[in-house]
Amino acid sequence: IGDVLVIRGHGLKVEGDDAGVGVYFTGATAVRIKCKRIVVNEPKTLKVIVPALTAGMDYNLEVVTRSPVKGGGTTLRNPRVVEADFTLKAEAPSA
Repeated sequence: IGDVLVIRGHGLKVEGDDAGVGVYFTGATAVRIKCKRIVVNEPKTLKVIVPALTAGMDYNLEVVTRSPVKGGGTTLRNPRVVEADFTLKAEAPSA
């Protein structure tokens, strides 16, 4: 929590001005928490500052973007969701 999380994959670049575009953590309560700060925003790498999450709780990771998977100059008409196939456990920042 509060540190940088590195996300690697394909077609990850967060593009589009839709309200729902961004990087989200979703917990068991189904509340989506949006990352407020994306440090690196590239097609194969995202680096985000982990927002305030409940320590010890498991979260799913989602990237919502209008960028195409294979790159290119145009954005998609509708946002697409990239979901991680694993869960993350939130840890309190070390003192």
